[in-house]
Amino acid sequence: MMKVSKIINKKNFSLRNILIIFLTVFSLGIISSCSSSSTKMISSAPLRLLDLLEENNVVNSPFSAVENNFPPFQEEHQNDALFVPELSSSSIKCWAIETNHPVLTYGETQKPYLFQVSLNDTPLPSLEEKKGKQVSWQLIKISKKIDLAADGNYNKGFQCIFLDLDEDFSFDFLAPSSPLELRIKARRNWHPSSMEIMIDDNPIKVIALERRNRIYSLNLNISPGTHRLTIKPKLPGPRQSGGPTPPRILIFEVNLHSNTDLINFYVPSGQEDKFKKGIIKLKYTSTKLENGQTNPYTPLLQLKYQNIIHPSIYPVNPENIKKKIIFNYRAIDVLMAPPESRFAFDLKIPEKAVLDFGIGILTDDDHPPFAAKIVNFKVIIDDGQKEEIIFHSSLPPSRRENSFFQEEKIDLQNYQGKKVKLILETSGGKKSYPHKDIFSFWFNPLIYVPRLDSPKIILVSLDTLRADHLGCYGYRRNTSPHLDALTKDGVLFENVYAQSSWTLPSHTSMLFSLNSASHQVYYNDQRIDPSLPSLASLLQKAGFLPYAFTGGGYVSQIYGFSKGFHWYEEPAGGRHAPLARDEAERLATYTADWIKTNKDKPFFLFLHTFQIHGPYDTPPPWNQKFLPKKAKWTRIALRQYLEQHGMASHFTPDVMENIVALYDAEIAYTDGTLIKNLIESLRDNGIYDQTLLIITSDHGEEFYEHQGWLHGQTLYEEQLRVPLIIKFPHSKYKGKRLTPKVRLIDILPTVMETLKLPYKTQLFEGKSLLPVVESKEKEDRTFISDLARKDVREPCPLLVSTNQGDLKIIVEKAVEGIKSMEIYDLAQDPTEQSNLLQQKRQLGMELWKKLEKYYAQKLSLVRKTSKVLLDEKLKEKLRALGYIK
Repeated sequence: MMKVSKIINKKNFSLRNILIIFLTVFSLGIISSCSSSSTKMISSAPLRLLDLLEENNVVNSPFSAVENNFPPFQEEHQNDALFVPELSSSSIKCWAIETNHPVLTYGETQKPYLFQVSLNDTPLPSLEEKKGKQVSWQLIKISKKIDLAADGNYNKGFQCIFLDLDEDFSFDFLAPSSPLELRIKARRNWHPSSMEIMIDDNPIKVIALERRNRIYSLNLNISPGTHRLTIKPKLPGPRQSGGPTPPRILIFEVNLHSNTDLINFYVPSGQEDKFKKGIIKLKYTSTKLENGQTNPYTPLLQLKYQNIIHPSIYPVNPENIKKKIIFNYRAIDVLMAPPESRFAFDLKIPEKAVLDFGIGILTDDDHPPFAAKIVNFKVIIDDGQKEEIIFHSSLPPSRRENSFFQEEKIDLQNYQGKKVKLILETSGGKKSYPHKDIFSFWFNPLIYVPRLDSPKIILVSLDTLRADHLGCYGYRRNTSPHLDALTKDGVLFENVYAQSSWTLPSHTSMLFSLNSASHQVYYNDQRIDPSLPSLASLLQKAGFLPYAFTGGGYVSQIYGFSKGFHWYEEPAGGRHAPLARDEAERLATYTADWIKTNKDKPFFLFLHTFQIHGPYDTPPPWNQKFLPKKAKWTRIALRQYLEQHGMASHFTPDVMENIVALYDAEIAYTDGTLIKNLIESLRDNGIYDQTLLIITSDHGEEFYEHQGWLHGQTLYEEQLRVPLIIKFPHSKYKGKRLTPKVRLIDILPTVMETLKLPYKTQLFEGKSLLPVVESKEKEDRTFISDLARKDVREPCPLLVSTNQGDLKIIVEKAVEGIKSMEIYDLAQDPTEQSNLLQQKRQLGMELWKKLEKYYAQKLSLVRKTSKVLLDEKLKEKLRALGYIK
């Protein structure tokens, strides 16, 4: 690797206040894409090349005109549709036709590229687009990779399925009328074994396996329709004895490959004759050329049209170069630059500026780039007199870990005050051609002036932490000495309400400042509407660098939480196990390193951990901290235990205390590792004073206070009331304890107004907490919290809670009307033991009518909460947390 300019030595680099601020750069008129924005930028805002990239900055990109390499195929079909009874009903009949070539698709939803369907020259809508009684179509991809990890015999260590003699692996698939190829990557253990292939329980092939992995191919000539394929071990002779394990076969991959696809047509009753007699015309692009060979440009075109950053973040995106890609558990913002790419920017370099960026190659887990496929990365500065290479590196340099990504900082002091052309260039090595499938990128390249006094924001979400188990909230145990100490420099809000009692909707409310009825994320397969502005997206536009290190699970990027973040990582610490008993400590170490590296930038850092969430399994000696001597358990996966033994009302007081002690140990461990180290890191790096630090939770945890356990089941105080501690910059307002009721949705507006950043208040339901902090507002705010167990458009979810001052109501809906209502006076009855329904029925009904009106209004606007496809890594995390089996 060659670096012509000096790499920064932080010990020698001056950290005195910088007199020239970046706003002068924006006023030069050389940054048209940013200067046209009405968004107010902070004075220390970095110069992000993702903001600047416009069409005139793209000197060269393989994405340009790549579509020209895909001449469309056109087909006509008449009288060749196959009736599909399995997908038909009395009102809609399903018919299918087969394409002559595989259709080009992209993205996880396999959206077809430039796909047109007509019936008798009338365009037909897709199934998703259809309105009323229209004939619609749906593309069904035949070729696919079978998900092995969902099988019960899947071994995570070997990443394959183990099949003993009495076991098998089966899956359903759709067969076309044309030949279908089955490819299986497999081997056996020490014992001679074969692999028997069965279709619909009928044996069709027995294959003798070797002790090394091999790919076995088999052509399936079967009738079109749905079939079931089964793979099972078979011994070629007598069973031998003496081996270390029983006879076993190992299945590593199963793939189906077809040169055609299916199109399902959904025909409403009364239109069947017209459909069957009509002429269907198709126009589409394919992964194949006319001669049957694979189009080498297919991966490039697919990449161009997927992972595009939402236009609300970057409205200008030439050739879809600006992308949010998933790379090693991280969702990161990049300039996609497959070789040969060249981007050029006319800039004036500020004094003492630094160029900060990352380089990498996007890899497929199954097919990492070979060492011969080298990409050369160059950063070039043209000052009008000459071009100078200030950075040159090649990836991958080796097969060691992280060989496909690296981060760099380059000192630009030699060019300060000069107008230059900054060029980012990628090229392929001599052995890399053809390189249409080498996807290199620049990670968030930016120019900034190091300033320790630039503003910082840190939001910490300690998942499943109920407020009343912290010392600063009056708890009997010393669970939180470091959080307690922080309150001396901050503001403690005593009555903070989450908008739901489980992770996904509650964090959506926290980070998007909307009640559940407004964001409409109620279920574990819903993705947040990408058009909604988030705290991260607002701060990014204001010039902050948003980063997140999370525990994944229901805070995974797959749900849309990464919007606005340049870097959104899961699980915490990156390369660690999906669920670790020392997650908080790992996150603390990882965060400390990150703060040390980024302390001189304006950043927004979101930290999230499931440490306190079950299973309660704190590392020793922390797990013993509150346990009585004769405790039954030193760890417990309570959700799994309750599923096996019922809701456990038979627990003795000692056993219940045992469980609570384990939960409290998780809190103490998190406080003693993550919180302690975070505060120390901020102090040690000299940025504690200027940091806005917010610590909260998404929901609490129940320990049978209302004959239930865990969370996500009720809307009582133990599940809804969460802590909120805010240390304002320079410890302004320090030592205050405030009693008015507030909400998690109030965090976003509080951040914006604390930093004096403009935002459209009408887009959010939360309100800034500054009037409460400054004693200008002393009344309780109204919270709305809910849970949905069925279709929410009734118009209310199953459970809804709200308040009027200290009076709180909880309503359980019936199919029609109300199933039950509870009313509590929290001032007199904080544990909600005395239902005042008889005395306060009229007030309860008045509040309920307001809720019905509110939900009817909010749910009339249907959000684009698309379905989430859970990958196996996320499923594994959710299993470990006890959410799925």
